[in-house]
Amino acid sequence: MALERLFELIRKEDVVLFCGAGMSMYASYPSGYQLSQLIYDQLTTAESNEIGKGLTLPDLTEELVNLRMSRNSLIALLKDIYAKAPADQSLHLKLAGIPHIKTIITTNYDRLFEMAYGDACSLVRSSVDLPYIKKDQPEVFKIHGDLSLPDSILITKTDYTRFFDSQKEDVLWTVVKERLATHHVLFIGYNLDDVNMESIFRKIKENLGDNHKELFLLAPDLKLPKVQRLIKDGIHYIDSTAEIFIDSLLANIKDHIYEDFKRRWCGPDTFRIFLQKNNLAPTLKSEKDQFKVSALAGLNKPLTTRMTFGVPIDQQEFIERLENVLQNKELGTVTLDAATVLNLNVYFNDIKISAPDGGGPMTFSSAPVRSAVIAIMFDDGTEYDNLKVDLFKTQTHLIFSFPFPNVDLKFYTAPEEMVNLQYELKLLRTGDYGALNDELRTITFLRDIGSGKKFTIHVPGSTPTTLQMAPADPLLALAKKHLYYFERLKQIERHFAIRFNHIGEITKESYNTLNLLIAHIEGKPFLGVFESAWSLRPTDRTKALEFIKSVTPESELLQNGSEPENCVLHGQTIALGYRRIQLLEPYIANIKEVESDPTAFIQLASKSETIAISFSESPS
Repeated sequence: MALERLFELIRKEDVVLFCGAGMSMYASYPSGYQLSQLIYDQLTTAESNEIGKGLTLPDLTEELVNLRMSRNSLIALLKDIYAKAPADQSLHLKLAGIPHIKTIITTNYDRLFEMAYGDACSLVRSSVDLPYIKKDQPEVFKIHGDLSLPDSILITKTDYTRFFDSQKEDVLWTVVKERLATHHVLFIGYNLDDVNMESIFRKIKENLGDNHKELFLLAPDLKLPKVQRLIKDGIHYIDSTAEIFIDSLLANIKDHIYEDFKRRWCGPDTFRIFLQKNNLAPTLKSEKDQFKVSALAGLNKPLTTRMTFGVPIDQQEFIERLENVLQNKELGTVTLDAATVLNLNVYFNDIKISAPDGGGPMTFSSAPVRSAVIAIMFDDGTEYDNLKVDLFKTQTHLIFSFPFPNVDLKFYTAPEEMVNLQYELKLLRTGDYGALNDELRTITFLRDIGSGKKFTIHVPGSTPTTLQMAPADPLLALAKKHLYYFERLKQIERHFAIRFNHIGEITKESYNTLNLLIAHIEGKPFLGVFESAWSLRPTDRTKALEFIKSVTPESELLQNGSEPENCVLHGQTIALGYRRIQLLEPYIANIKEVESDPTAFIQLASKSETIAISFSESPS
């Protein structure tokens, strides 16, 4: 519980990090006890006898300075110890990648924080550095001084006494107290016997009483009596090493930062910097009184994407299909709808960007192992430039895919069959018929590739390859059928100065309209099917009988339109003029009825069930 609470406070940018010697031990720098032993080892025999054993570090260094009447050798020894290059910097580098931590206070003499942050932090070693703190940078307070400034070093008992006695007047300590009073504090690298932690904690309690913000101590494997002592003193105990804690913190931030930003737990600068440190470049836009993410891109390298989701247990067939596609056992696409997807999470570079309650539809498709833009030249001079081809690989086949607009053409071949150019062809229409020029290019390519003609493939950066595949009769038949239609559409485009940008569906009605327009362009009548009859109502009995006798299969019976007409083909309205319809091979379908009944309608039909339709610019 304390750990989750601490993670949340850090994500809200409300925690000060207070670091002791234990924080630097992984880098091969000494703990307080180990530093005491190193100093003991430098004593002469006489000094060892005089000082004795078992002193704390402040008492030991106090006795040493008094014996030698100088701090010089002590400071020189500290410089030698901390001048050594660290064995590891990974922990501090990870901390430097967490912009949520705005203030670090350390009692350490090493330069691990300076090395990790570089110029991206404000280093405060004394009051003189305070005016140079930059608001947009993390601040690192070295309250026990810095070895580059020997007078600033606190290590002896007298140093600590002087430091605590002067705190009321010291500007640096005033700033440090403000940071500690207004933020939650996490102590790392200390144990309960550490005089530094005890003194700091006592000062916080003296100034704030029970009004202080929450305090946390991170240390591994504390015994129960010490944990109980922490609880009594109002400190949350977290049983962990610094390495495990920082890794867990980073994972927790990655899981929550997107939502934290949306609910304003972290500011836009913190959000942007953290994502940039994880190779993501967010684009933020301001909407009303807050920022929103409008785009996300990989920084210096492509994005890595990961999804986690659940699927109901009763969807076993679906699960197997998805596994086959994801594991390249088969080539295909699997779509998940909202009812199928459970607990969807989406990650970019391991940062969770969304966590909706449900999901879908989502489509998973096999990914090509290679893609290229090629040119194909046939021996008869036909050329196709800028052809995209994707190479897919399953456990049994190589698949070459040509993704044309609205059509996906795939050649399946087993690796051992490549030499003999044995293949299986699959053609899938992926959408309605689109722009005429695209469809013409696709269908002529299908005709040429399926014709058995020799061709040469040109791949950028590779030697041209000449191939000749066996004719594909089904592909040729399909190509010829569509070419008839598309080539006539192109003829209509040119004649009427129009463009078919979206063909859509091809139906029996559109075929008839196409043939009517071609006949009109060629100045020929369009022969249409006419299975009904024209009805004429006689007004004069004598004339009606004369008309009946005059009708022969050679008679020219016409209907003329009184208004100009248009037709619509694939979204284009085309003006045709005045319609003229001729009934071919006419006859009286009800001649006996008409001869016996003077009121009967005359039914004119066609023996061949055909009419001839033509158009003129003016009415006849």
